[in-house]
Amino acid sequence: MKDRIPHIIALKGFSNSGKTTSLESVVKFLTSQDKKVAVIKHIHQDNFTIDQKGKDTWKMRNAGGDPIVSYSNDEIAFLTNHKLDMENTLGILASIRPDLDYVFLEGFWENSYPKILFIKNLEELENLIEEILHSPMGNNYLQSTFCLSGTYFVSGSYHKKAMMEKFDGLVESGILPKPLKKHIASLPILNIKDHPEKFLKIFQSLS
Repeated sequence: MKDRIPHIIALKGFSNSGKTTSLESVVKFLTSQDKKVAVIKHIHQDNFTIDQKGKDTWKMRNAGGDPIVSYSNDEIAFLTNHKLDMENTLGILASIRPDLDYVFLEGFWENSYPKILFIKNLEELENLIEEILHSPMGNNYLQSTFCLSGTYFVSGSYHKKAMMEKFDGLVESGILPKPLKKHIASLPILNIKDHPEKFLKIFQSLS
């Protein structure tokens, strides 16, 4: 039987914009549909490690071992300081779990995979678009977005007219090219946390 190729979806948004709660809902929904799901999450904290100081694995890493594999009956963890790009990371993931249906990238957005933008408020929307467009291939990153979500759209402060005015202002200031404004303004807006099945329906319509 040929290994399946998983769908890869990237999530982009600042802190507290709804990424994690929405992703949790989607993962629960997909697994309830017998789908196999993996999540790769970017940790922004410097010097972060899941290892615990003083433990045997920590001692072996400090002695120079790399990688260190923590192997138990319930969990296997690979601890390494070796830098991997996303494609290599996905390759390792595929070798471990060739049966995956979906892989979600939380915090990894500089790629051409389909994306969801999560927005907390209108000011953050402007900052989010500026950050994306100032990055290499920013236009392509924004073009790969297929829906908008986040806490802004389920709060009482969301008004479509205000959001369209914000888009127009970004065009007038030269931040957002008109073709991209048309693309972003036409994207479906989803409450993914409460309706993960709608997200799946829209994503499946892309192919």
